Amino acid sequence: MILSFFDAIEYTAKAVDANSTTVTLTDIFKNYSGYFKDVAKNYKLKTYFIQGSPRPEELAYLLYGNTQYYWVLLMANNIYDPYHGWIKSQESAYQSAIQKYQYTEGGTEQVLYHVDAQGEIYYNLVSYPENPETWYDKGDVNKKYPQFYGSLAAIDVYEDAIRRNEALREIKIIDENDIESFIAALIKLMEKE
Repeated sequence: MILSFFDAIEYTAKAVDANSTTVTLTDIFKNYSGYFKDVAKNYKLKTYFIQGSPRPEELAYLLYGNTQYYWVLLMANNIYDPYHGWIKSQESAYQSAIQKYQYTEGGTEQVLYHVDAQGEIYYNLVSYPENPETWYDKGDVNKKYPQFYGSLAAIDVYEDAIRRNEALREIKIIDENDIESFIAALIKLMEKE
């Protein structure tokens, strides 16, 4: 639906075939977020907490009764990657972590950072057996400059994947009672331009 308002561009795949013909394509790379933001200023976006791990089109159907409105959810939340920028199942989060870290030193057993009791994150810290509650930067091999005193919890790639995934549960949505007028206002603005 929204793609019908995108500009058309002429494309010839000369790099693939020197004799290729020119075809008309939709310019999906033009940034339409400005239109969206201009219209959204006139609406109060609601905070919504996603239950489970529905794909954007599934949630659009649940909220608006139309899978084609998935792009409204993505644009309202500045999500450009609907696969890694959107909530996913725990298993999918683990699989993403495995893909991301499998070739790094330490692999998926790697500790990415530590957190204190308040949830503050500390990177590149180590403690030593003789004084386990004193934390130093990994580069401070002479243990001259303590960075933290107390208990820290290690966060590995799997737990980090779940923490990041859970942060994606809170999104902004256009109220289901306003979606039709929102779409109409967006189309009107795009037609005017």
